[in-house]
Amino acid sequence: GDSVVDKGYKQWETFGGEISFDNSSMNPKVGARMIGHDNDTEYLTPFFFLKAFFPLTYLKEHIIAGTNRELSEYGKKEMTPGEFWRWKGLWVLMTSQPAYEYREFFSMRERTKYWNPSFVGDIMSRNRFEEINQHLILRSDEAPTDYRDKFWWIHKLIDEWNKNMEVKFSPSWIVCVDESMVVFL
Repeated sequence: GDSVVDKGYKQWETFGGEISFDNSSMNPKVGARMIGHDNDTEYLTPFFFLKAFFPLTYLKEHIIAGTNRELSEYGKKEMTPGEFWRWKGLWVLMTSQPAYEYREFFSMRERTKYWNPSFVGDIMSRNRFEEINQHLILRSDEAPTDYRDKFWWIHKLIDEWNKNMEVKFSPSWIVCVDESMVVFL
């Protein structure tokens, strides 16, 4: 349904035909919902959800700032937020076509019935794509001198992601990832 429920959330049953919810026999106030979006399924793609759920303050203060510092040290052009999303979008596209290596998406080689990766060279050059890959920083602050946790670099991102999800998404009383045999309450 597309009715407005508590706290300004909208409740959906499907997202663009790609992500669906079974809200049968459930109270509409406990179904999965996301704040601030209507039921227009045209733009509700996996990339839409990545961008909607990604903590934008973290992106600006850590990923963009850290990557730009790294790029500048090597004499490379700084990355803009829009360029980050193009780079990330290219990775989403490329991973949806796993038969090809990332370099093949930039190839000018003629596409055929049997070799047909999407051409992405008009979105970003391969050189720039590789520069961002090489210099991407997930956290701009320095690690503690005595740290031993190999996941230190991503803990803050995970914490910020979870805080952002609490504000933007209400999952329902039960969650089961597609093709999973386990449900989570």
